[in-house]
Amino acid sequence: MERVDIDFLKKVAEQADEVYFIYDYQGNRFEFINNAFEYVTKLSCQEVINNPSMLLNIVHPDDVDYVKSEYIAAGKRQSKALINFRILRPDKVERWIRLKIYPVLDGNDTAFVFAIAEDDTPRKAGFSNMQKVNEWKDSVMGILSHDLRGPIGIISTLASAIGAELPAEDHTQVHEWLKMIRDVSKKNLEMIKNLLSTEPLDTTKVVLNKERLDLVQEVRQVMDIFIQSPNSLSTKFEFTCSHDKIFAQVDHSKLLQVINKLMSNAITLTRDDGLIKVHMEQLENSVTITVENNGSGIPKKLQPVLFHKPAEAVANGEEPVGLDMWVVRSIMESHGGSVWFESDERKSCKFYVDFPIGLNF
Repeated sequence: MERVDIDFLKKVAEQADEVYFIYDYQGNRFEFINNAFEYVTKLSCQEVINNPSMLLNIVHPDDVDYVKSEYIAAGKRQSKALINFRILRPDKVERWIRLKIYPVLDGNDTAFVFAIAEDDTPRKAGFSNMQKVNEWKDSVMGILSHDLRGPIGIISTLASAIGAELPAEDHTQVHEWLKMIRDVSKKNLEMIKNLLSTEPLDTTKVVLNKERLDLVQEVRQVMDIFIQSPNSLSTKFEFTCSHDKIFAQVDHSKLLQVINKLMSNAITLTRDDGLIKVHMEQLENSVTITVENNGSGIPKKLQPVLFHKPAEAVANGEEPVGLDMWVVRSIMESHGGSVWFESDERKSCKFYVDFPIGLNF
């Protein structure tokens, strides 16, 4: 990179709130770091220029291999990259960093790396709070919808039974009231059925916004919401995992949709004093999440169409299942993964989702 280019960049970068730096890829040294670096990291620019390894020392231990791998991969690919990781500053404060890397080529080789970094902590915190609200909303809606369907169905059945016991000619007014009860119950059951089976048609067609996540932490948070729900207080939950931390490159909101739906379905199929087991297994290049319940499984007549979209089922003359498993299938396929299940109609059901880790190491 020519000196005039660096001098011009310095003038621009010193006025920015983001961190700008140029790294000599072949010489393994910093050419330039702007002053915003000191505000974000609490490290001295000059000290880091003199000793580049200081920068890697403040990267969170869980993220060191990831940062190294992504940085090397960007240089080899000679293409831009986006890295999200955490740092632990000297003042013991943890911050999220959003780093954009732009390799600068000299012929066929990467000569320099130009990078822009920003403190991503406020955005991460806001997004996390928003996701918690959405998780709670989706979980409560699913649980309430399933729980309401039973009592309303019973009311409709009782109304029909009472009507069968009363002579039509002697209780005309009562029969009219009973018919009104049945009609209202039917409409509410249809509304609940639609609520359970409706998913915005474009929700699984949106381009994935992947980021590196600790899946163990994300799944624990979702499970905590279900555990604390008044509708599942009598249900026992068990969570196990092969590693304390399992990182993967996934779309955050889409993954949480999958976990929410699997948990909601498990609660629906579990008896009041039942047990729901969730296990996460990290394999060499993929992650498998298993959600298992006892109590009951998927009826045999529904198993062949379980992953069908409601519109597809209707077109084929089938009854929509209403478990939204087609959404899970679509999300997993968009991640390059898959979903399947094992079911004993009278005892239990176990769902599996498997998807690539998607990292470079």
